[in-house]
Amino acid sequence: MDVLRNLLICAAAASTFVAAATIRWTCPTTHNFGAFSEEMGPVSTVFRFVNIGSEPVSILAARASCGCTKPEYTHGEIAPGDTASVTVTYNPQGRPGTFSKYVQIETTDADAKKTRLIVKGTVVGAPLSVGKRFPVKLGEYVSLSRPAVMFGQVKKNGMRIAKLEAYNSSIDTLRPNVVAVPPYVDVDIAPARPAPGEQFAMVLYFRADEQPAYGLVSDSVAVDFGDGPHSIPMVAMVEEDFSALDDEQIADAPVVEVNQNVDLGIVEQGRQLSQTVKLKNVGKNVLKVRRVYSADTGVSATVNSLEIKPGKTGEIHVVIATDATSGNMVNVRVMLITNDPRHSVLPIRLVGTIHN
Repeated sequence: MDVLRNLLICAAAASTFVAAATIRWTCPTTHNFGAFSEEMGPVSTVFRFVNIGSEPVSILAARASCGCTKPEYTHGEIAPGDTASVTVTYNPQGRPGTFSKYVQIETTDADAKKTRLIVKGTVVGAPLSVGKRFPVKLGEYVSLSRPAVMFGQVKKNGMRIAKLEAYNSSIDTLRPNVVAVPPYVDVDIAPARPAPGEQFAMVLYFRADEQPAYGLVSDSVAVDFGDGPHSIPMVAMVEEDFSALDDEQIADAPVVEVNQNVDLGIVEQGRQLSQTVKLKNVGKNVLKVRRVYSADTGVSATVNSLEIKPGKTGEIHVVIATDATSGNMVNVRVMLITNDPRHSVLPIRLVGTIHN
């Protein structure tokens, strides 16, 4: 009796296995849209399967991993030999960059109740979307997060790293080539081959000890992204490092004394001006003038001595060109940089009223 019962159970199980519905996907369950423009709007692909079993099968649900992905599928029973489809649509609006999303399909198939359909690709952002994060257009293919590389303050014996974010707004992989760079700057681009619609970064290393100037340093690097070299400005403020000085050394240091507000009086319009500004070392050691300069247009400044002994004076000679005296006032600034640890950087303002 037990043997007969077991035979009947096995026969029923075999009958159930033969009758079980089975689906076979007729295409890969992953689809790559590749690179496409956000302006194309939603993109779709169709996944299909065939019921190769002997019983009808149904799709119970299709659940997307996010709201940007929408599935539509065949409803009702799919008879043996019939084909069903699942259409997956991805909406790229406001979503520049690479993506990988999925739709999970649940069916009555006993052998494959759940199947994950994957869609992926790269959205090349529309100008409006890209412009919010990368407003600076650099040639035909690249947009930048800001117009220049800003290093900020850099100690003379140190190094400063700055990063400039960029975006490949083309439909091709870029192969950036750094064609010109100052000897005191190194440039890395990561990733080295930005894919279409991919964000990348230009990382710059400013080595102040290999750059002779103090104060404001304005320079540029040139990079070719495939449409010719493009100049990218960079700015740093180089400072002397006094952090190793103790209290006694600071007390014995040089001290600069200078008039920081110079009244030029009445100035004749269109006339070149020359002005001498006295500076004195009232400290206990030699005052070294690291640099005297002006970032204002048409203004030049020189000093008669780069080293001033304690108790001695020096002269800063300022020349203001005629094109700097337009309008109603002259208002220019000269920067004095010395080895005075208390006041290493001093601005000198020269102001005058223009007479027509």
